[in-house]
Amino acid sequence: MRIITFLTLALISFHLIFAQGSGSYTASVTGKIVDNEGKPVPDVEVIAKNVETGYTRGAITTASGIYNILSVPPGTYEITVLHVAYGKQTKIVELVVGEKATVNFTIVPKEIQIGEVVVTAELPEYEVKKTELSVPLRPQQISALPVNTRNFLELTALVPGLKPIGATFGSGAMQPTWVGFYFEGTEYKNEIVEGGLAGQFLSSGNPFPLDAVKEARVITQLYKAEYAKAGGGVITAVSKTGTNEFHGTAFFTYREKSLNARGPFETAKPNFKRFQTGVSLGGPIIRDKLHFFVSYEGTSLDKFATVTVGQQFAQYAGTFKVPFAGHVGVARLTFQPTANHFLDFSYYGRFDKDHIGVGGLSVYERGRLFYNRVYNYVLKHQYIISPNLMNEARINFQRYNWEIANIAPFPTPGKIYPSAYIGAFSHAPQNWFQDRYALYDDITYTTGNHIIKGGFFVQRLRYEANQKLYLHPIFYFLRDTSTAPYQARVGVGIPTVEKWNTQLGVYIQDDWAVTPYLTLNIGIRWDYESNMINNDFAVPDTIRRDLSQFFPAKYFSTGKDRKPYWKAFQPRVGVSYDISKEGKTVIFGGAGIYYDRHVWNVASDEILRYTWKVYYLDFGPNRIPWDDRYYNRDELLNLIAQGRVPAPEVFLIPNDLKPPMTIQFSIGLRQRFGDIVTSISYTGVRGYNEITTYNANWKNNLTTKYGSIQVWTDEGNSWYDAIYFTFDKPYKPGSFGLNIAYTLSWTYDEFDNTIYYGYSYYTNPNMLKKAPSTLDERHRISINGIFDLPFGFKLSGWGTFATGRPYLVYTGTDDNNDGVLGNDYPAGLGRNAGRVPGQRFIFKYVFAERNFNLRLSKDFSYRGFTLTLMLEAFNVFNWTNFGGYVGNMRSALFGKPTTAGAPRQIQLGTRVSF
Repeated sequence: MRIITFLTLALISFHLIFAQGSGSYTASVTGKIVDNEGKPVPDVEVIAKNVETGYTRGAITTASGIYNILSVPPGTYEITVLHVAYGKQTKIVELVVGEKATVNFTIVPKEIQIGEVVVTAELPEYEVKKTELSVPLRPQQISALPVNTRNFLELTALVPGLKPIGATFGSGAMQPTWVGFYFEGTEYKNEIVEGGLAGQFLSSGNPFPLDAVKEARVITQLYKAEYAKAGGGVITAVSKTGTNEFHGTAFFTYREKSLNARGPFETAKPNFKRFQTGVSLGGPIIRDKLHFFVSYEGTSLDKFATVTVGQQFAQYAGTFKVPFAGHVGVARLTFQPTANHFLDFSYYGRFDKDHIGVGGLSVYERGRLFYNRVYNYVLKHQYIISPNLMNEARINFQRYNWEIANIAPFPTPGKIYPSAYIGAFSHAPQNWFQDRYALYDDITYTTGNHIIKGGFFVQRLRYEANQKLYLHPIFYFLRDTSTAPYQARVGVGIPTVEKWNTQLGVYIQDDWAVTPYLTLNIGIRWDYESNMINNDFAVPDTIRRDLSQFFPAKYFSTGKDRKPYWKAFQPRVGVSYDISKEGKTVIFGGAGIYYDRHVWNVASDEILRYTWKVYYLDFGPNRIPWDDRYYNRDELLNLIAQGRVPAPEVFLIPNDLKPPMTIQFSIGLRQRFGDIVTSISYTGVRGYNEITTYNANWKNNLTTKYGSIQVWTDEGNSWYDAIYFTFDKPYKPGSFGLNIAYTLSWTYDEFDNTIYYGYSYYTNPNMLKKAPSTLDERHRISINGIFDLPFGFKLSGWGTFATGRPYLVYTGTDDNNDGVLGNDYPAGLGRNAGRVPGQRFIFKYVFAERNFNLRLSKDFSYRGFTLTLMLEAFNVFNWTNFGGYVGNMRSALFGKPTTAGAPRQIQLGTRVSF
């Protein structure tokens, strides 16, 4: 009983103090009310009512005639003003996620006004006056644009600065790990491995049911302090809710090989099939009070991967079936018992099974089975304490689990040749868990022209990793014709590591309307993490004794000298100024500091190398003479037992490892023409404290007692500069919508793709040199549109066009004699000297990525039911987008692509809704 009482009091205490960013998944309304002489009218009652759910919120105007209605669910609202001496007026406005809409009123005395005035408000000024660089993904775009996998995150390719990376995306020079993602205000950050969004690491599945996603906002440069762990920007999305009427949908889409074009590496069309089906239902339990919404989607996919290897390995080439099955669902209950209280409970579940790692140089038997699970529960309570004071509390539990295993039940030894990767995969099996217990609270106070927010969150996280690295030995060959490997790697020991971590964040910010034309966002936040890098870990005495002569003392933790990082203070400021004084021409900009975090994989590997030991065995002259019996794991372990092999791989983490940080800044101009908003802006992002490793003991140059000594360093940097142009005309029924974005950018970094880049390629910290990033796209154009056609047809589509990205080119010989083949560059060139060439597009070979998708649909309505027939074409012009360029100059495939994007795919679909 005492425990229950304590927890209750603790929750109440948190509930009455600070917050953590509820604005990321809600909307707000502000405005000024004046009389017919232009004088502010105080004490006017303003009521906002959601026309679909009946959700109601209110406010009272101040002496200056200002009102603020904060943190309401996105949707269509009736904004009504009431005063005993003035006539009633109502405006209807559509509020989108993350928006602060301005809705002003001019009211007249009752004796002058005849009847109630009801109008539809003009396009809110937020998209013109906002300080950050952000792009809304509106409900019409999410529901109408063709989305190949029904993953709405595909549409982030339309946002300036965001770049597709497999099934996920990066921002500027930042990999997916640095992009924050929130769904219904709940954080979905992948804390354990790279990939950004929990559930998208290695996965090609759909993270959310498309019919459950109402809308989203993508913020690439943000200047409000409420956002945490957002070094590369934030994506925030909200789900649909039940309404006062029952609504439901059921859909089915189908695709098969006869509807697909043949891929460039396929000798015949594979037997491709895909079925996607789903249902959603929402409605009232108690009208205007309690509503429910549920949605489910399932995917069954027979996909195929093509293996393209050197002629020496032609027996492994071909096209292979790699099936996928996915299930994802959302359930939500919303309840407003009184005008001052609002409760919201939601559940999310996802399960995927996939076959991955096949294609290009990787033969079928090297593939992996992949299992992916995410479960999330969140309960929110919003409390309107007074017209100018609001509080919101959220509690959350989330579990993320993924595992991989070799496709082959009894894998053959892994063999890595320049032109083919054969046999077992080195890093399988694995099984990872991330459990998140989170408490957030929100408090917002309005006074005069200020909206003041304070924030506080606490997260308790449990991490677990089970990694049997090199359980199946991997052998490395110098040439395709080599008959003996030059190196083997094998692992043995206890594979499980578990740790707990606590994260804390605090912020305060002020959205200050200095004048009707000048807005400032001023804030500061501070983040803390108790156990980012194994604070209680003690380096074994033997390691300290053997290696202290080579490395400073900071690399040999005693278990007491690693302290949490306390300096993550992040001031931010944004500004917008309406130079037209009519909400038409606005200058905007800002600057800020943003700390992120290192994935737990860094800390887990340090411990794992002492419990599950990875040995490097070198073969050849003056080393172990090769014998084919060493293809057997037990024979390799015998060599280890005989002491003929150096000690296993060691990871060293400095005690002062700092969390990654970015400094962001931007300036721009927006111009509004009716319902069209255009903008041009410059943005810069500088990345610091980016981490990777290097093998300091290459070829046993320091000591023969140990094999690889992987040293972590946080000296990595990145640079991103870009000019963005956008054209935004929102869709209106009976008309059309059109959005165009152009990005001109320069992206540089000191290592590529992953924090483990240096593990494979670097042998000293001086190799961290500025070079074009593999995310460097000089030009990117995106376009999307929705058009209402005669006879009830609707046409929608979107496309992206981008110039080629760099790729690594290396000689394939150990020119610098450090035992690594991937860091020896051609004379006069550096890292990433190759670049994917442009393909034919109209007249010139400019764009390496060319893609356009179309949907044609027609609705048939009868007695409240609507049947929609859809015809969709992805990559409708069947452009070939090559990838997987081979950079090893000794490979027979050097300079040639080994993979390609999907060819044209046509899909049939139908939907029934009511």
